[in-house]
Amino acid sequence: AADLILQDCDLIVGCLSCSQDVPVQRVFYGQTKEFNCEQCHSKLSILVESTRFQFIPPRPSNKSGSSSVNYKTFRDPAVQKGKPLPEKGTCKHYKQSHRWLRFPCCGRAYPCDGCHDENQDHPMELATRMICGFCAKEQPYNNGKPCVSCGSMMTRGTRTSHWE
Repeated sequence: AADLILQDCDLIVGCLSCSQDVPVQRVFYGQTKEFNCEQCHSKLSILVESTRFQFIPPRPSNKSGSSSVNYKTFRDPAVQKGKPLPEKGTCKHYKQSHRWLRFPCCGRAYPCDGCHDENQDHPMELATRMICGFCAKEQPYNNGKPCVSCGSMMTRGTRTSHWE
């Protein structure tokens, strides 16, 4: 086991309002760090209760013998920047949700938690990112706000009694 000296780390935090990456320094375990986004000036806060290291296995070496290490990423070929997702991001479970969610447990994107569970054999972790069904822009999860790229609403209005 190894300890991570958090206050010596340079962290990057994604602003949930404008998707700008914001550098953060001097973060301590158990203490809330508050700061403003450098682009939109929204108030941001971060609290780190614990950290863990996770091994990401390298891909098998390529034929050219290059010593560079590439990590496996899961990018669905249906996600093409600037083009709508299949069915504009809807699924059989949620017809009014025009987005896919990227699940941190496996790194894959699915229209909803039900679609994830039908295709994976591990417990689902709550999604932290989403992909617009109209323009395929990946962005931080933000329920009820329009896409940061095309401005389309990805979920039905908040005046409904249903989840989405």
